[in-house]
Amino acid sequence: MTFRALTSLSLCIALCCVVANAQGPILINAIDTGTPDYVELYNCGGSSVDISGWTLQTFYDTGTGATSEVPFTFPAGTSIAAGGFVVAEEFGTAGSPGTLPNSVSVGFNYFWVAARGVGALLTDTTGAGIDYAFRDFFGLGGAPLIPGGTNWSGTYTGGTTDFSERNSDTDTDTAGDWSDVSSGTPSALNAGQTGSCTGAPPPPPPPPPAGTEQTLPAGFLAVNGGAATSYPQNTTTDHKWQWHYDSGEFQAAQPITITEVWVRASSATATVAAFDFPSFVVTMASSPTDYTVAGHDPVFAGNLNGDATVVRSGAWSGAAVPASGGTSSTWIPLGLTSSFTYDPTQGDDFVIQIEKCGTVATWATTMDGSSGAAGANGGNRYGDTASCVAATQSFNNNEYVPIVKIDYSVGGLSANFAAAPTAGSAPLTVQFIDQSTSDDPAGIQTWAWDFDNNGTVDSAQQNPTHTYGPGTYTVSLTVTDTVNGSSTRTHADLITVGAYQLTVTTTGGGVGDITVTPPPPPPGLSEGYTLASLAVATPVGSGPFLGLNLDPLMVAIISTPAGIGNVLHFLPAPGVYPAVPFQGGPGFLAGFVGTPMDITVVWIANGQLSSTNVVQIIP
Repeated sequence: MTFRALTSLSLCIALCCVVANAQGPILINAIDTGTPDYVELYNCGGSSVDISGWTLQTFYDTGTGATSEVPFTFPAGTSIAAGGFVVAEEFGTAGSPGTLPNSVSVGFNYFWVAARGVGALLTDTTGAGIDYAFRDFFGLGGAPLIPGGTNWSGTYTGGTTDFSERNSDTDTDTAGDWSDVSSGTPSALNAGQTGSCTGAPPPPPPPPPAGTEQTLPAGFLAVNGGAATSYPQNTTTDHKWQWHYDSGEFQAAQPITITEVWVRASSATATVAAFDFPSFVVTMASSPTDYTVAGHDPVFAGNLNGDATVVRSGAWSGAAVPASGGTSSTWIPLGLTSSFTYDPTQGDDFVIQIEKCGTVATWATTMDGSSGAAGANGGNRYGDTASCVAATQSFNNNEYVPIVKIDYSVGGLSANFAAAPTAGSAPLTVQFIDQSTSDDPAGIQTWAWDFDNNGTVDSAQQNPTHTYGPGTYTVSLTVTDTVNGSSTRTHADLITVGAYQLTVTTTGGGVGDITVTPPPPPPGLSEGYTLASLAVATPVGSGPFLGLNLDPLMVAIISTPAGIGNVLHFLPAPGVYPAVPFQGGPGFLAGFVGTPMDITVVWIANGQLSSTNVVQIIP
């Protein structure tokens, strides 16, 4: 998900600073291209600010335009105290503490060096810009990504690092707020700062006018892309395609509602013949995958989020379209019958899926497209050239994508959310953070969470928690407002939960003692077993019966009547096993001394059977 040639959109490489923020003045205070690279955030206000769910998007420029790196979302519980700092440090495990003071690891390597354009954009949970700073090393210029700021022609000061920092307490949103120096100190005031903010933030940006248009990839409204394809409009066979566009290609920094999509011939001198396709289905969706070949899922369904919407179906036909004779070909509408709301600030790419079933008459000419270096084209296409109902792709270009024009209005309703943690051992309690946006003055009215993709609403809270047992879970959120209806976002396989972790210890050496410490049981526990087998499995946990091999000892345990305090077949109660560990002293396992034994704990909760890991001991 990269910004390509942002200068062509007049949207790149400038310096601007804090915008209106009701929570407090959070500033990008320093950018360091040393080891490790980091971005320093500074709260120069008088109260703590919670930045949970805020996103930091970093950029680099090697002289061809700004390229965006992996967006990082600050984990739940991240806040900056008044006068305090948070440092977003490269490498490490995303969301875990870094090596620098007050740091959090972003989980990837900033592609930064001293003699390079570098920068960062900070947005809040609604996608609104908080601060943007870019050292325009190559002097490409352009307008900032959010209001305020001017071009900051950064320089390389020499030495082993290049450190860019704010140089005063006054935020004027001009290049004079920043200096390039050879070194800096993270989580500390910079030279010229005293810790007291002055200067009013600029007003929030005016929204783009309704009825806006742009091309995907961006920058081709007035000129053809110079690359052509016969697929699918100039072929008679059935086709299925996914045109996958990078989120950075969109002009708007807020949700948009797409009302029409247009395509055109590859040459302004070409005539499009009268065409007739009996079934031409178009689906739009945000995508959980990246547009690049390495990121795109060969299974078509894997590239569509839960907001996938059929925006046209039925026949698509039209009269001949003569050559334009101008600098670009004449646009031809697909004829959408439904709109689609998409939020480019959420970071998910955008997919247009085409299913062409049957052909009476083709265009008799090729369609316009864009091609470029891998990772720099802003889009790719993936398809099957023999079936309109294929489940997987058989064809891709690295990199080519059709150029489309979209008509859109600003605003709408867009569901989105974050979750933490997304992986761990059972029971795993996950905090969900609503990141949905709406242009309704009354705001979002309802939230409906489906934590396990079973079609049942599990919570109506805005920011709920949910405790998971072992498994992999897809999560959906549907939101509504009073203007736009509803919007759904689905994150497939978002939560991965490992087995409940059982601990079993013994002294060994013939002592015959044992301590069994189960993990916290799942909610709704009605009964359970502590199973043991002398027919140990190799490797441990590979047996066919809950990880064990069935043997007479296990059969005897299963036949034991249930009871409170009965370790082998237990009923839950406060203060007794499995709520507390079981300890069998020396000689408890006298009959099994020296014999390997596999042990697991089995839960029955809400009618569902689950088990812990398997532990092997030798008493």
